[in-house]
Amino acid sequence: MTTDAAIKLKAAKDSLVASLFELSKASNQTASSIVDFYNNIGEDEDEKLEAFTTLTEALQNLTSSTNSLNGITSELVNPAEDEKETTNNSPPTPVKPIKKKAEKDPNAPKKPLTVFFAYSAYVRQELRDARQMAGLPPLSSTEITQEISKKWKDLSDAEKETWKKAYNVELGHYQKAKLEYLEAKKNGNLPPPSAGPKQAPVPIPYGLIQHDSYQNKRPHDDDSSEKKKKKKKKDKKKERSN
Repeated sequence: MTTDAAIKLKAAKDSLVASLFELSKASNQTASSIVDFYNNIGEDEDEKLEAFTTLTEALQNLTSSTNSLNGITSELVNPAEDEKETTNNSPPTPVKPIKKKAEKDPNAPKKPLTVFFAYSAYVRQELRDARQMAGLPPLSSTEITQEISKKWKDLSDAEKETWKKAYNVELGHYQKAKLEYLEAKKNGNLPPPSAGPKQAPVPIPYGLIQHDSYQNKRPHDDDSSEKKKKKKKKDKKKERSN
């Protein structure tokens, strides 16, 4: 490569790296602004919930983009060829010890999902199942979040109250289980760790649980009825032939 071409390549590389750094900085600043925006939302609970779900999606997208940019920038700033050239001329960089995260006890009880997140988990699955049965393509994460927020906002106060009651019931179970867990831990009577992490309980109103159970049984019941009809037809044919 000629000297002139090398100079142009270096200038282009420096410009690209500087632009990527600025873009990464802007992404981080945007994320901070989003949090500030959320903190200044009014006290209306529905407004906060809707804003929170929308902003969560935005933060996830920003985090993903920032991580990708940081990876590209790192590769450009520290290419393998540059490392080879500087290996013999510079002392090795001291490696910082990685801090180990405190391991969570799998036996510890999990706090139930809060009211809105429990509702979100329930409706998310309901939306997916409904679209699958209708032969429609699945919604994107953003579309699902917007649909959930709309459905929650359309609920009456009485309907929301059933979700709050379900949460309070699960919260009572959690608090009792936590006391028992702490007592067992104190006395050294904890059972062996269970296989895999426990999932946080999803508080669902009792009426909806019954409805889901009924819907799950319906196909089986319909099949049974169909089989009975076919059996009756066969029996009638046998009687006629005899």
